[in-house]
Amino acid sequence: MKTSSRYVIEYTPEGIYYAYLLDYKQCCAYGETEEEALDSLYEME
Repeated sequence: MKTSSRYVIEYTPEGIYYAYLLDYKQCCAYGETEEEALDSLYEME
């Protein structure tokens, strides 16, 4: 699990990266890589 002051990235057992905002956990995104999950997350902000 990778964290910053704004988001968390986790790796699921299915092999997918899951990113979510610390202050709003309902805003989340998935991706095949950490970068893809973060890019998707930032597009939703």
